[in-house]
Amino acid sequence: MKKILVVSSNPERGFESIRESFKNQAEVIHSSSRDEALALLGSHRFDLVFLDIHVLTEEAQPTDDQIRQSFLSFSRLQEDTQFIVMAPSEAMKQVGFLMSLGMADYLQYPITQSEVRIVSDRLQKIESQHAELKYLRKEVFDQTPIPWKGSSSALADPTLEKIKSISQTKTTVLLYGETGVGKGHFSKLIHEMSSRRNHPFIHVHCGAIPDTLFESELFGHEMGSFTGAFKKKLGCFELAHKGTLFLDEVSTLSSAAQIKLLNVLQSGAFYRVGGEKQIEVDVRVIAATNEFLKDRVEQGTFRQDLYYRLNVFPIEIPPLRNRKGQIAALVQNTIEKLNQSLHKEIKGIDSKAAAILKSYTWPGNIRELENIIERACILEKTDMITLSSLPQELVENSSDSALFSLNSELPLPEARNRMIESFERQYLSKLLAEFHGDITEVAKIAGLGVRQINKMIHKYGFNRSDYKSIQKKDI
Repeated sequence: MKKILVVSSNPERGFESIRESFKNQAEVIHSSSRDEALALLGSHRFDLVFLDIHVLTEEAQPTDDQIRQSFLSFSRLQEDTQFIVMAPSEAMKQVGFLMSLGMADYLQYPITQSEVRIVSDRLQKIESQHAELKYLRKEVFDQTPIPWKGSSSALADPTLEKIKSISQTKTTVLLYGETGVGKGHFSKLIHEMSSRRNHPFIHVHCGAIPDTLFESELFGHEMGSFTGAFKKKLGCFELAHKGTLFLDEVSTLSSAAQIKLLNVLQSGAFYRVGGEKQIEVDVRVIAATNEFLKDRVEQGTFRQDLYYRLNVFPIEIPPLRNRKGQIAALVQNTIEKLNQSLHKEIKGIDSKAAAILKSYTWPGNIRELENIIERACILEKTDMITLSSLPQELVENSSDSALFSLNSELPLPEARNRMIESFERQYLSKLLAEFHGDITEVAKIAGLGVRQINKMIHKYGFNRSDYKSIQKKDI
């Protein structure tokens, strides 16, 4: 059963109407003082709180700052609870200000049961829409190809462990890594795993904003503050209030822009361009760069104090060539996403094409991989991506390296074993393709027993059905 708190100095002012409106549907509790209400909110969970404006402020003519601080003292105790202010008609100015602070709705005295039901039904509808939006966001996000998703090495991924440990905090995060490694995907994951997931995620590409427009883009401007400012504009910091602001390619900021960013990170407040009122925001900042900012600091092109503000919790995103165990999962996730947009029904990628992708060095990282898979999905005529759908230069340049890639950092026995496995995999794949998956013929040519061939097929994850439709020209 729902639990509702009504805070008013006089039980006759709204309490009876509210209790009757929720009769047999909710437990309605009355509190006659501010201190008692705060104590109840600190010890019990409520679904709705009806709050008399005079109990909220306890001032005859409260200032905006007093109203803000008073409301925050209530809302911080239960951030997910909906608050409805009860006020007389002469207090509508303060009610409007409270609504801008996050008050869910209002009731004007005298309060009737019908008005209570209207407000309650409206808030319930909004809550249902938020729940649906949250579900849809999760569905869309689950379709985003996160580097470790579905990977057998996911549980041991150090990047994932760092993201899990930092997501629930407000700490500033700095993501760094090569272009295309998926810093944007990782920033979204941090946001989705945090308590801010139901609030905005604002992505700003710092390198795409001209220096003359930087202040307006991040902090907004008032109407008429400069030529072309025909109306008031909210900046990215204001839009990201209670959510996450992702500053991509932060290393491209000019010296002037760095100072402005540092000021808001230090104070949590700013002025719109041409504005006189200071605006306070609660924003979690995630920054990303493809350069080592410490080197930029030493070169004198990046402020040291801003570097320390951003580098609170650095996370390095390794290049794809160092995460080859995750390529298969990335490919599959990308295929599933593209199937919807391209109206295809591709199930996966065959073993020969997969081996080529795994042997490639991926200088363009995940972005390059996604582009190649999208091209392959468009060209592929079957339900599996094959060699014929991959770029010819990729196949030609990778085929030899797939067999003879050496890692001199490994001990000799381990390097030898890897070479043998690589040879066996390609040798078996070629025979399976040549004889269309006929194990008897493969065993005869290889000079092995059928049972041994079956063990090797299982060991290297081959699927005989992948080879049955291969024509001689594909070999």
